[in-house]
Amino acid sequence: MPSLSNSILLELFKTGLSFLPLLLGLVLGQRIIAYWDLKKKRRELDTAIAAQFHKLYGEFKELSRLWRAFCYTGERAKPITFPDAMHMDLLQRAAAAEGGIEAIIVKLAAERVLKKEDIETLGLFRQAYQILRESIRDGMSLEWTYGSPEYTLFNDLAGKTAFIIASEKFKKQHNSYEAAETLQQITDMRIENKIGRDSKQPGRKGEP
Repeated sequence: MPSLSNSILLELFKTGLSFLPLLLGLVLGQRIIAYWDLKKKRRELDTAIAAQFHKLYGEFKELSRLWRAFCYTGERAKPITFPDAMHMDLLQRAAAAEGGIEAIIVKLAAERVLKKEDIETLGLFRQAYQILRESIRDGMSLEWTYGSPEYTLFNDLAGKTAFIIASEKFKKQHNSYEAAETLQQITDMRIENKIGRDSKQPGRKGEP
């Protein structure tokens, strides 16, 4: 006959086995919940970034039109009196918009493995905001109007950048070194080179 201690050990073993599926289910359930919570938070962040991008795109259009109106020296049907602080106000807004775009680009470079064409798109789009800020700073008109290569290119870049942000299918960045390298490649892009290649493309219909 088995001893009392052996019987107790056997019962404890049986009890442990009965609790094992429950424990495994609890651990697995927590992992699944944590996974979906993380995915939900990432989706919310991506949605917030997309909304911020759309706002900054509209800000670029508004600033460029206001700046062209401010710099216009031709005849007007009706005189316009601009506030004394308008130049500085536009410069501050342009700098803020540029910083907002750069923050979005840093996040994309840090989190995603970007293709060569994506790096070019983000780099050129970033520089468009830089050129706007520098034009306002230097008091130079920015004639990116309908029919110009710059106008066509900027709209193309905006659409491609929006697609990059909205895409849910991407590889995660492997390490900080590769993220830094990607960001460096983005900031090295120069819009003048792209304009030179695309200057013969026809313009597209749209507001200046």
